[in-house]
Amino acid sequence: MKKRYLCPVCEHELTAKSFCPECKRLRKEPIIYEGDFLPNESGSGAGVLETAEVTTKDTWSVGSYGSAPPRSSAKKPSPDTYRNTRYPDACGGKHTYGIPNVDPHRKKNTLEDEKKKDGSGMKIVGRLFFAAALILVVILCWEPIKTTALKLWKDSGLEAAFNGGNASEEESAGADSSHQDVDEEEILAAGEPCSGYSHYDVDGQIYMNTLAGYCKELWQSEDIQVSDAVTSNWISSYGDRDYTYYEKSVYVDIGDDTGNYFRIVSDTVTGEVMQVSVSASGRDTAQKLLLLAGCGLDPAADRNQLWQEVQGFFSDAEADGYLFTEWGTSDLYVSIDEGSYYCTLECLDEYDKY
Repeated sequence: MKKRYLCPVCEHELTAKSFCPECKRLRKEPIIYEGDFLPNESGSGAGVLETAEVTTKDTWSVGSYGSAPPRSSAKKPSPDTYRNTRYPDACGGKHTYGIPNVDPHRKKNTLEDEKKKDGSGMKIVGRLFFAAALILVVILCWEPIKTTALKLWKDSGLEAAFNGGNASEEESAGADSSHQDVDEEEILAAGEPCSGYSHYDVDGQIYMNTLAGYCKELWQSEDIQVSDAVTSNWISSYGDRDYTYYEKSVYVDIGDDTGNYFRIVSDTVTGEVMQVSVSASGRDTAQKLLLLAGCGLDPAADRNQLWQEVQGFFSDAEADGYLFTEWGTSDLYVSIDEGSYYCTLECLDEYDKY
């Protein structure tokens, strides 16, 4: 039974064991779940693998098939068109989420820093004397200071502003957010796509068969296996807005017993691919799986060009252990952790089918 890694903040399933697609944050201490189903999931035979029935018109070969359309040519949706609002942004701009602007490789106690921090004994004694004097003054005058400060605090309106706006982004979201499971029959009857993801213009069943076919031909294997689908349908509320998540997950395993697989997340209602994850135990296999994932999303792309781009992504990721970038119509995340490789592709908002 596969271990599943959940976000400790929103309990959304992590990609690459550490990246939360809901919060757009790396989680160093995920919740590890080893059960069959999460409380908000349903399905039959989850985790039970069976041989895939592969029917695909595409074949694996190397050559030029043209190039993907440039980003600038993407058709901008009209104001009446359904828009994905997965990450609400009050200022209307597009922000980069993820790693804080801190250099993790900078040593805290370099020789130069120590020289700058090192002061004379007199300076240290002087600072301690000043701190002690300040504490004494505060103790002697505490009650008047406290009364005056509280009055100014309330009269200025800072108290309400502090209580409502000084919490961290995650704490504020947690205080105003809620999670509610939805009935699958009801959402199928409504026929509306979920709003928590952007959708590729690619059918999930066709994409799954295409990837299985690529793997079968590339590795010359008859052991390519596809799991049963597992669904998870829920609504997340932030403030006065609701965001729906209708997820149908399927795993494609290349059958070498080393944990090399794809995870495909499609919309439970409409069937389009929304997210593709890759997990592999070696760099070469991980690069090939990511290449196949990209080819499946855009079969007409120049595969030699895609292969060069994939190799460049992995070289860049090795410097810091991770990489966030855009690749064609996708947001790409690459993570390297002690010889294990994880990649996640999500459709960019401007290419959302809906």
